[in-house]
Amino acid sequence: MNPWRFIESTSSADSDEVLASLSYEEEMDFITENNEVGAFKDDRLHVQALINLLDNREPDGGFHIVPGFKHHFVEWAHNTQADLKHR
Repeated sequence: MNPWRFIESTSSADSDEVLASLSYEEEMDFITENNEVGAFKDDRLHVQALINLLDNREPDGGFHIVPGFKHHFVEWAHNTQADLKHR
């Protein structure tokens, strides 16, 4: 998910159009779906999830959740934009 695209989008209409056009005949369609998250201004967020079907190894990394982060998400995105947005 691109957090800056989510908070900067003016409408979810563009995401809706992209999602409606996906055929899932190509692997990239699944990646595209994960990046079409809606728009903060519409109060819409398409949810992403992580499901591990096998135990992770240490080199695989991990998943961290921060309870209540949704209340700080926009502030975090603005504060990290200069360092992280174009990486």
